[in-house]
Amino acid sequence: MKVLHCPTDTGGNPWCLSRAERKLGIQSDVIIFKLTRFRYPTDICLHFEKKSFISRELSRFKFFKQAIEEYDVFHFNFGRSILDYPFSGILNYLDLPIIKNREKAIIITYQGCDARRKYFCKKNYKISACAECDVWYCNIFLDFMKKRRVEKAAIYADKLFVLNPDLLHLVPNSEFMPYCVDIYKLKNIYNNYKLKHDISNNCNNKDKIVILHAPTNRSKKGTKYIVKACRKLIQEGFKIDLQLIENLPHDIAIKKYLQADIVVDQLLIGWYGSFAVEAMALEKPIICYIREEDAQILPFYNKIPIINANPFNIYDILKELLKNYDCLEEIGKRSRKYVENVHDPIKIAKKLIKTYKELI
Repeated sequence: MKVLHCPTDTGGNPWCLSRAERKLGIQSDVIIFKLTRFRYPTDICLHFEKKSFISRELSRFKFFKQAIEEYDVFHFNFGRSILDYPFSGILNYLDLPIIKNREKAIIITYQGCDARRKYFCKKNYKISACAECDVWYCNIFLDFMKKRRVEKAAIYADKLFVLNPDLLHLVPNSEFMPYCVDIYKLKNIYNNYKLKHDISNNCNNKDKIVILHAPTNRSKKGTKYIVKACRKLIQEGFKIDLQLIENLPHDIAIKKYLQADIVVDQLLIGWYGSFAVEAMALEKPIICYIREEDAQILPFYNKIPIINANPFNIYDILKELLKNYDCLEEIGKRSRKYVENVHDPIKIAKKLIKTYKELI
């Protein structure tokens, strides 16, 4: 069985899944269209970002011709496929019927804004990233296009996964899958860091408490509320160093995460991302907005160690943590155990491989 993960590297999820599948004896490759600013690892990059339109499309069709002959399972990420033009209207998922006709397995994973619809979220949620997102092309037409894309995908895909529980409402007949993060590698990184540095969690021994936030998009992650809360706390005399980590390659960003005392993921989306999973694997306490009405359907909901916060109470939550700093170490340790139970790549890959075998 040969598995292809493509065409994006969103969140590093495809790479981590692929490496776990390889450890379990499956030939699994990650091939992406273009490099992103995060520089996640990949087996092959077609470097669309360096090519002209004609050259890019020739590469796309050549790649598809080779892939359809070589692979048994096509695992598409971020709701995209190979011959796919998301904003075209009629040229969505052109390859899916061809792959289906060749009796290959098709799996599509949705990870966020590939399926999340602005006006659905604004209508149904009191707090949502869509209500504050500053991306200009997020409009009612794009919502319509996303809905049509999901409907077409459902016709041809053998399995649909979502990495955020709110997407279960928007991708019918889909199944939730936890983010896949290399927690073993991160544990080694953390242990090596502990050997070289004093990481005592005693507030009295620190000049400033490092609060870290890594937004891919400030408006979607509620960054302004975090900044406002920290400024107010600094004015009140709390010793805080708020660090915003943006546009850094992934390996460099990880080194920054190690220096954090408190990590804030997001305050609007309603679920945590791969950034939070990585930080939890490094035994960092996480603050994040968890939308309970969506998350409580998950079997591990009551075990989530994340400190739930939103734009209305982030100041109070941070202030309470700064006053009771000794609890952070224990939260960090629980966070590490949580990702070992829920986000272990081998556990996730075993379940996926079982699905692959059933499909082919």
